Amino acid sequence: MRRRVGIALLLVALLGTVAYSAWRWRFPHGWSHCCMVSMMHMLHTYADEHDGRFPTGGQSPEASLSIMYEEGYLDGYALSGMVASPRRTMEGPTSWGV
Repeated sequence: MRRRVGIALLLVALLGTVAYSAWRWRFPHGWSHCCMVSMMHMLHTYADEHDGRFPTGGQSPEASLSIMYEEGYLDGYALSGMVASPRRTMEGPTSWGV
């Protein structure tokens, strides 16, 4: 009986480890994607103030988002997880490599 309980606990621990590893692989920057709603709001605000156009002109989508950062629509925390880790994002667009 004790052996079955031990095996069951080992399986639960193994499944938990696999699930956590899969979560970290899918979301490497953790909970930083929670700012998607504020990002959408700021994109719409930007478009309202620029004749309905979203930011463009960068070499990549991330570079176009840096336009919003430079104009003060977004702070580094709102961009974290979309470009780089929160620490690198707070350093500004020059550290993103875009």
